[in-house]
Amino acid sequence: DTTTCEFVRTLLGHKRGIACLQYRDKIVVSGSSDNTIRIWDIECGACLRILEGHDELVRCIRFDSKRIVSGAYDGKIKVWDLV
Repeated sequence: DTTTCEFVRTLLGHKRGIACLQYRDKIVVSGSSDNTIRIWDIECGACLRILEGHDELVRCIRFDSKRIVSGAYDGKIKVWDLV
């Protein structure tokens, strides 16, 4: 709430620290040192999907309505289809 700056919710699920995230509309995409990417519904706090495929910490992510692009310390850039 931007008027009161009240705490709204905690998103729980990653098994290790969060290294990066991007927020857009009602979706948050987070990358972690547990080597996964999680897609969250920020309104209800639910994890919608877990993407696995990196062998090390997910360091950066960007997404749009069709794809997520992620980079990790394993030296790989991965492109994930959302549709």
